[in-house]
Amino acid sequence: MSLDNTSRKELEATVVGFCVLVIPLFFDVLDWFDFRDEESYRQADVIYTFIKILIATAIAFWVVKIAKRQNRNEILWGVFAFILPGLILIIIGLLNKKPLVIKLDPNLSSHDQSELLISKANGFKKDGRFHEALVLLEEIKKINPAYPDIDSMIETIKKNITTSEINYKRSQEKLFTGEIIEVKIANHTDKVVGAEVLIDGLPPKDGVVRLLDKDYRYEIKNGRIANEYFIEYFKQPDGSFLEIDTTTVLAFGRKTRKGSRAWLNNFPAPDGIYKAGLFKKLKVNEGRVVGF
Repeated sequence: MSLDNTSRKELEATVVGFCVLVIPLFFDVLDWFDFRDEESYRQADVIYTFIKILIATAIAFWVVKIAKRQNRNEILWGVFAFILPGLILIIIGLLNKKPLVIKLDPNLSSHDQSELLISKANGFKKDGRFHEALVLLEEIKKINPAYPDIDSMIETIKKNITTSEINYKRSQEKLFTGEIIEVKIANHTDKVVGAEVLIDGLPPKDGVVRLLDKDYRYEIKNGRIANEYFIEYFKQPDGSFLEIDTTTVLAFGRKTRKGSRAWLNNFPAPDGIYKAGLFKKLKVNEGRVVGF
């Protein structure tokens, strides 16, 4: 049986929690805000409080989902996350998943206990928590071996756990070349970087592929997505479009485009100077941006 892929620590929560704690201190130290009078200070304070409540609410919902995956008390963690959002994110991101604890009412018959466990197992399956569902089904077999179809239920879920349909979400997109790329994304994340890919059902060669209906390119290495790029377009005087591969951060102009790949008609752009806006130009050499 494959390893339960929801048992990983959710360290991204810890990183976000650290940022939630540090960023307000950063603004306080720099003292960037200068208020004209007491009224402007009060208005800013109201807005700041409203933003904090929104952030705390969003973090609380996120922590509830994490707590559910980790078999922890969702309500308790959600309340604490609303009160201390940054600290709780840091803590829960560092915690390992708790083993599932099965509590049975000894006053119930084995049949009634089995029915309760089946109901919980079905809930776990609906949420995609197949390993927990398997634990409950195996408990049913212990307390009530004669429960109808219990053996077939256990075998079915064991087979499902070992398949990529359980461990991965599959996404299919059409490429610029007409081929179909299939991306296998692990259930515990929505990130495509690191995901295994197939093109027309076969392991792909290393290279860069462009999606047909979305402004993204994937760099593929060893059958997996090594990098994901957002495509920026710059119209040229001849009507063609220069395409620049950037990360999502780069697309908003927070870093230089130097070193990014440049394309014309899905081929590396020839060496030269290209327009990059009303008054800007880019210099391309060997298919990459080398200057401005």
